[in-house]
Amino acid sequence: MTDPAKELWDATYKKRKMVSPLDFTIKAYDYLKDHPQSSLLDVGCGDGRDALFFTEKNMHVTAIDFSQEAICKLMTKNPSIDARVMNMENMDFPDESFDAIYAHLSLHYFDDRTTDRIFLNIHRMLKPEGYFFVKCKSVHDPLFGKGEKIEEDMYLYEHQRHFFSREYLARKLRDFIVLEIAETAASYDGKESAFVEAMARKGQAE
Repeated sequence: MTDPAKELWDATYKKRKMVSPLDFTIKAYDYLKDHPQSSLLDVGCGDGRDALFFTEKNMHVTAIDFSQEAICKLMTKNPSIDARVMNMENMDFPDESFDAIYAHLSLHYFDDRTTDRIFLNIHRMLKPEGYFFVKCKSVHDPLFGKGEKIEEDMYLYEHQRHFFSREYLARKLRDFIVLEIAETAASYDGKESAFVEAMARKGQAE
């Protein structure tokens, strides 16, 4: 049985050209630059633009995406990256595996229950005091409200998107120490878009 979402992203990454890291990537690195050799998990890495950037900064990068096309493309760019085909809903790494987990526009595709489970899993996989960087589509995005409503703030239009409010993201980060949270806007893939993003940290082990 084919997966329409997987087919969509396989086709997208097959034709997409690699571009420079975005401001969010640079901002995340500002928290990590004094910690070389840190381990970082790139969740929903796509064709690896950000994974490549962090690797160039001497970080040990594990990158996952459910698109085989994306992972193959990344592996040809830098085979030293631990790139794996893996669904974000079922990330299976040991407790406290990573110094940082990075999710750039990859966690806004799931219903509320699944989103909750993913955030809890990310907390589990982070080392004490590890960083979590997350950016999602905002409820202020021009696409918000278009298409078929699936549940609160979630719509099917081209593909399903779960739009985050600042308050919603803060609730999902309830187990973390939130360092920054902000709403931003920028042109992305040639379209004006709105986002909500956060820099957070896991507390110390008790």
